[in-house]
Amino acid sequence: MNPLENDLWEVLTTLNKQQVKFVLCGKAAMLVRGMNTSVFRIEICMDPDADNARNLAEAARILKLKGRAGYSPEDLPGLINVNNWDIENGAMIFIMENESSANLLYIYITYPIPFYDLYLRANIIHFNGFNFAVASLEDLLNAKSLMLPRDPEDEDDIEALKKILNQ
Repeated sequence: MNPLENDLWEVLTTLNKQQVKFVLCGKAAMLVRGMNTSVFRIEICMDPDADNARNLAEAARILKLKGRAGYSPEDLPGLINVNNWDIENGAMIFIMENESSANLLYIYITYPIPFYDLYLRANIIHFNGFNFAVASLEDLLNAKSLMLPRDPEDEDDIEALKKILNQ
């Protein structure tokens, strides 16, 4: 496993241990499904429930993540309700990072697909004694197609997802 994959599994395991309700999406979901892609960030769509936000804040504290805009993990539950989120590609995102890791954690509070729709169609991946919800290939394609603006890597991902789904 490369360092980026190690970071991914550490984040997913910590989120699971803290009982965070989330769906893995984006490039990390593609990697977990065995697709060739480089992971520069870990993207999750979270249940915006207040208790879930507190669980996520605890997981972020354990992972030593800081909000990119200077927020601490403890600020996270309060931020959900005040809309202090970055808008990127048409989604509201809270970006967290750890200075010792190349990965970023993108937490989608809004996503092109509502959380519970995404969750109900997600596939469950079993790893190291934990279960993780991973966005379905159809939802990955749909979300990537709806997010604007897109970069060339997104276009490549869309084409790769289309090929897999048409096989």
